[in-house]
Amino acid sequence: MADKSYARFKKKYVVSSPKKSFYGCFKESLESLGLPAPDSLFKTSQEALKVIAAIAAAVAKLGTKVTIGEVIGAGTPAEGLIAAAGVSTAFYLGACIGALLYAHENAYGTTAILRDIKDELNALKRYREGVNEG
Repeated sequence: MADKSYARFKKKYVVSSPKKSFYGCFKESLESLGLPAPDSLFKTSQEALKVIAAIAAAVAKLGTKVTIGEVIGAGTPAEGLIAAAGVSTAFYLGACIGALLYAHENAYGTTAILRDIKDELNALKRYREGVNEG
């Protein structure tokens, strides 16, 4: 009896097909919100994490009310996001963090990327504390 229950559970919840690509999942997540996800910036989880960290640094430096267009104008490496020029940088940052987690889980089956995000956020916090002191 337990074997049949497990078989039903496995059929319903266990993914046996290959995982999707990281970028495909990341793009799907952002596009579901009507936001662009250029592959030149988000092709891999490492590239996405670097761009997200740069956007987070821009939010820390310029504030939460700036737009992606203003960040691009300030020289942040986000030129590929011109299609989102009117979007709040803080909103886009949150969407990217969510997309990163969604893509990592669906492409790799793990959210181990959380450790990397925590490290990046700690580095950002140290940077921001240094900016505020100086």
